[in-house]
Amino acid sequence: MKVRFGWCIVGLAVAATGLQGLMLARAELPAADATRFAAVAQSIERVGVRETWRSEPDPVGFSLWAVVVRRALLAAGLIRASDWAAPLQLASALPMAALPAMVFLLLTRMVGRSGALAGAAFFTVATEVARLGVAGTCDSLLLLFQVLALWACGEYLAGGSRRWLVGAGVACGAAMLVKGTSALLPAAICVSLGWEAILRVRQGGVQRSWGALLAAGFLVAGCLAVLVPVVAASGAATPQAAWQRVCGARVEEPALPLNAPAEARPLPPPAWQDHWRLENGEWMTFGKKDPQESIRFSGWLPAGWELFRELMQGLLPWGLVLAAWGICSMRGKPWRPIDRLAIAVSGVWCVAAWWYATGTGYLSTRHVLPVVVLGCGWCGLGMLRAGRLAWRVWRRSGLGGGTDRGWLWAAGVANVRRLWTASVAAAVLAAALPRTLAPFHAYRAAHRQAGLWLAAAAGNDAVLDTHAWTALYSGRSTWRFDQAERALVEPGTAWLVVEERELTGSGRRARTLRALAETGELAARFVSGTGRRQTRVAVYRWNPVQLARRGWRHAR
Repeated sequence: MKVRFGWCIVGLAVAATGLQGLMLARAELPAADATRFAAVAQSIERVGVRETWRSEPDPVGFSLWAVVVRRALLAAGLIRASDWAAPLQLASALPMAALPAMVFLLLTRMVGRSGALAGAAFFTVATEVARLGVAGTCDSLLLLFQVLALWACGEYLAGGSRRWLVGAGVACGAAMLVKGTSALLPAAICVSLGWEAILRVRQGGVQRSWGALLAAGFLVAGCLAVLVPVVAASGAATPQAAWQRVCGARVEEPALPLNAPAEARPLPPPAWQDHWRLENGEWMTFGKKDPQESIRFSGWLPAGWELFRELMQGLLPWGLVLAAWGICSMRGKPWRPIDRLAIAVSGVWCVAAWWYATGTGYLSTRHVLPVVVLGCGWCGLGMLRAGRLAWRVWRRSGLGGGTDRGWLWAAGVANVRRLWTASVAAAVLAAALPRTLAPFHAYRAAHRQAGLWLAAAAGNDAVLDTHAWTALYSGRSTWRFDQAERALVEPGTAWLVVEERELTGSGRRARTLRALAETGELAARFVSGTGRRQTRVAVYRWNPVQLARRGWRHAR
């Protein structure tokens, strides 16, 4: 490996580490899904990995990694025992520190070293990608395994041995232990290998295609080498059960609250499955959102538009334009195997994301992250083209007309073209930094303040929190609002945490929350953010025993 190549990797790793450290220091809260991973991690600490995987609807790979990070932080005395936000965020930030270097290795095969350096640098600062490190969710670890798989596959297609495909399969299997939907990645790689087999048939007959088909077998073998022992240890006795265990297609067992005691066990269903009505006879609604209100879309065209919007959000508008320019600059050149891999993975992933968005009415940038990674490569190529265009415009302007007339040449700069390319790349990266460096979830810091207030309050009563963010700081047993039916039959539940805007709606969920808040008294209020993004979090002290007096509970 050349020295300059190594310095590119080191520079990207140092820059990513510094950026993630700064973002961690400024972040106020992890993402909302972090509470779900905290619950799984706590289950691992309470009953072990095997029993947790049998009862959880999703793979436990990231939560297990978060437990390892948490124990290291506790052993070093860097966090309090009640702090779950820091371990989750650090567990997601560490893969982000390593990802830019791996992206650079992948993109080098796609667009060359200069384009790969520009693309990896853009990947480092792109807002939605960089924020994965402070989200406290599995997406950064998942993306690391996916990039490792694509890089290993790219090395094979560049002339490497089939051992690279075994490594790609191992990375795919590890990704599936983090999130079951990663099964799409080996399928997309197999599409690329099938493409290679078809081309070889056209070039030299059927016999030349066997190598490409055999390569798919090595990929699958690598996947199975990871999945079979792990799935077998989890208790899956049949292939169907194993597939369901990987993809998460299982019935979720009754859950415990966050920060539940070590000896706690789920309530049996008859203890909490009752009907709950308001005083006017209307059914109470316990859920994350009001069933009467929906922001989801429907139809193929809205789903396609949402897919475009998420790609634009991941690559940023100017990055998407540069990526399109980079793709156009490849027109007329023969496609290499790595190009066909990028096209196959991007095409399969976009079609799958479009189908998913059409069926669910929802799509997020994290659903198209592999496409964003490959798009960063084309974006880097577009930055090189933009730099060359700027250089040509500068020369034709008369300022750099020749080696003996231009003022910049006279200053002794030997390579103006590279300087212009670096300037354009620096401008593209600098445009993304202000939003990337803005404190994550700053307008929702009131939830963190409420959690710290509950941690300092007397007693160890449980909390019912509509967002459950306070559980990451308070150390108290905390029920999510979709577990309210269970929380309301627990005599130890004495706190209600709610955003005040949730009390002002006209839907059935808002009426349910107002009725619950009226059973207690306001104990504290916390405010963060300004203007339309201001968040007011109210903490109520109440006693569920009062629910029986109001006659809300009706046995089934």
